[in-house]
Amino acid sequence: MNTKLFLLAGLLLTGSSVSFAQTDTNTSAKENEFSMSLQIRSRAEYRNGALTPRYENQQAAVFINDRNRLSLAYARKGLKMGLSVQNTGVWGDMPQINKSSDVSVYEAWGQISSDNGLFAKFGRQVLSYDDERILGALDWNVNGRSHDALKLGFENPVHKLNAVLAFNQNTERVIGGTYYTPQQPYKTMQTLWYHYDGSAVFKPSVLFMNLGFEKGIK
Repeated sequence: MNTKLFLLAGLLLTGSSVSFAQTDTNTSAKENEFSMSLQIRSRAEYRNGALTPRYENQQAAVFINDRNRLSLAYARKGLKMGLSVQNTGVWGDMPQINKSSDVSVYEAWGQISSDNGLFAKFGRQVLSYDDERILGALDWNVNGRSHDALKLGFENPVHKLNAVLAFNQNTERVIGGTYYTPQQPYKTMQTLWYHYDGSAVFKPSVLFMNLGFEKGIK
């Protein structure tokens, strides 16, 4: 196998990402920082009994899924902003001449912060805590996971405290209630997370989450 084929095989199996950052060198605005990252991740899978036990005479599945993600970030003192768009799918699921839009917004958020560790982050964002057993980026999935939410917090080298609030609605309404058919798996969410990082051997985390659901006529 020559070098080009070896690199192609590596891309198919593990994906790739490229990033760069640029800081404004102007003395009066040198605190402004812009960064961009590009991820191209193709993953070939052979499934034969994955997720559920394989039935007798059940055929295996073979496919290649794809995630192409472009992320932009801006940061300066007291302000951060992020935007991430992506295209996901399986090789062959789109026509060669594609006239439909198939790009989605994965993240779009702004964050304001103070020198004493207080911050507020609002918009579509990834919520990732501890080992991601309850809340995580779900990065192994081709689409990933993000939430439309407001996150308020305080963080310093020892203590981290986050409060997350979310309220989901299908569309803008003047009247007619607030019924929600799930796009996100909840109508409302309230989450409180605390992490202590002041010891080399004892670093506990506590997470409380309440989810609200709604039933009714759309």
